[in-house]
Amino acid sequence: MDQCAHPVCGPAVEPTGYLAELRAILDRKALTPHFQPILDLRIGELYGFEGLIRGPSDSILHAPLNLLGAARQGGLLPELSGPASRPSWVPGPRRPSTTGSSST
Repeated sequence: MDQCAHPVCGPAVEPTGYLAELRAILDRKALTPHFQPILDLRIGELYGFEGLIRGPSDSILHAPLNLLGAARQGGLLPELSGPASRPSWVPGPRRPSTTGSSST
């Protein structure tokens, strides 16, 4: 299994030992969506948000690689399709156009 170097991901685990925990998380509906802003730092514009899904913070399945790996190994990826199928990109606020005509 590939390992993520990002500290939030934590160490990747062998997913097969976590199927019971994954089923319990799914039964409790304990998956949490998180939204990360997508910005253009050159002009300071917010384009939208990327949707991410996480298991409970006190679980080894909090890390996306572990959560998705366990689901894949256990044939439970369709069970994640509900939360995971919500829009993964949400548009941000729009600025008024500066190229339009004025009505003064």
